Amino acid sequence: MHPSRNVPDPAELAPGFQDTGRSIYHSVDSNISNIDFNRANIPLVEMVTLPDFQDVEEVRAFLQTYIKLVQDLQVCTGDLETGALRVDVNINVTGHERVEIKNLPTISAIVNAIRYEAKRQTKVVLDANSNSPATGIETRGWDGRKTYHLRNKESAVDYRYVPDMELPKVKLDVDSLIPQIQLLLPQPISERLDTLMSSPHDGGHSLTLRDARILVNNDTLLEFYTECWNNISDDRIRLKLINWLVHELLGTLTKSEVEFSPNLISSSCFTELIVSVESGEITKPNGKLLLLHLVNNREDQQKKVLEIAKEFGMLASKTADAHASSEVENVVNEIIAANKKVVDDIQNKGKVKKVNFLIGLCMRQTRGNVQPQVFEEKIKQILGLR
Repeated sequence: MHPSRNVPDPAELAPGFQDTGRSIYHSVDSNISNIDFNRANIPLVEMVTLPDFQDVEEVRAFLQTYIKLVQDLQVCTGDLETGALRVDVNINVTGHERVEIKNLPTISAIVNAIRYEAKRQTKVVLDANSNSPATGIETRGWDGRKTYHLRNKESAVDYRYVPDMELPKVKLDVDSLIPQIQLLLPQPISERLDTLMSSPHDGGHSLTLRDARILVNNDTLLEFYTECWNNISDDRIRLKLINWLVHELLGTLTKSEVEFSPNLISSSCFTELIVSVESGEITKPNGKLLLLHLVNNREDQQKKVLEIAKEFGMLASKTADAHASSEVENVVNEIIAANKKVVDDIQNKGKVKKVNFLIGLCMRQTRGNVQPQVFEEKIKQILGLR
C-alpha cells in the first residue's frame, strides 16, 4: 500500500486476485525458499494509493479510517492481527529508488517499520554520493526491530499474472450502477464526525474530536448513545451525556475488565440516572455508586432510580432545606475545627483551592447526600470568603 490521502479511481486501484501461495524465506544468505499453498484460491482485493504521505502520523490516521471503512461496508473484519487485512508500505528518499516492506501485521508495526526504514535510507543517502541511487529497488521484511532484505524487486512482467479463464468479462452500466450503490452505503465517517462535533443549533452534539471518534469507532456504543440522547429532552443535560457514557460507564467497565454491551444497562435506566443527578435529586458521587450498583444488579433496573436511591438513603438534601439545616452547619463547623491548619492556609496564605478538601470531608461525613455546592457556600460564609 502506498499511503495516500488522495485515492484515485478505485477501478484502477482495486484489482481482484486469487491468492496462489506465499513464499517463506529462511535466511538472508539462503538460496532456498519454500512456498505455502494453503491460501490457494482465496479471493483478494488489493488497493494501491498514491505515494503522497509525508508524515507517519498521516499514515496511521489513514489506516484507522480505512479499517473503519471496510468494516462499515462489511468487506471484511478489518483485523490486521488475524490477516483479514495486510499492509505493504513503499518508502523512499526523494530522488532515490523505493523499497517495499511486506506484510506488516499491526498499525504499530507499520509505524515503527516506516520510522526505521526512513532513518536507514537517509543514512545510506548521507553516507553515499547523494547523486547516485541510495539502494536498488528491493523488498524487505520487518522483524519487530529492523527491516531486512528479502529479495530484489520484480518488474511487472516477473509477476506472471494469469487471467482466470473461468471468469467471463462483465460489462457494467457504471452511470446507472454507481448512484444505486451510493444509496446503499452508510453515512461517511467524516460526516458522522462532523454531526457529532457540530453545535446543537446545527443539529449536532458538541463533542470533542476524541469523544466523537470513540463513538464512531464502536457502532454499538454509538447506537446506545443516540438512544440515550433521544431519551433526554433537556439540552443542558444532553451535553452531560457523553461524560457519563465515556468517563463514568466505560471507565467503570474498564476497571472491571468488562466490554461494553447494551445488555449491561438499558438506555432508559441510564438516562433516568443521569437526569436524576444533573437535576440535583441525587449527588454525583452517589450517582456513580448507583451506576455501579445498577450494572452489577440488573434486576434493579426495573425499578425507578429515585426509589433505589431512597432505599439506600442516597437522595440529595434539597438546597433550600440544606441551607436552613443546622445539621449542615454543624458538619461544616466540625470539619473546620478539626482542620485548623487547612483553614489557616485558606484564610492567611491565600490557598483558596483547599476549600475543596474541606468540601470532600463534609461530603464523606454526610455520605454524599448533600450537594457539594451547598457545603461550598456554607464554608465560604463561615470563613468569610467571597
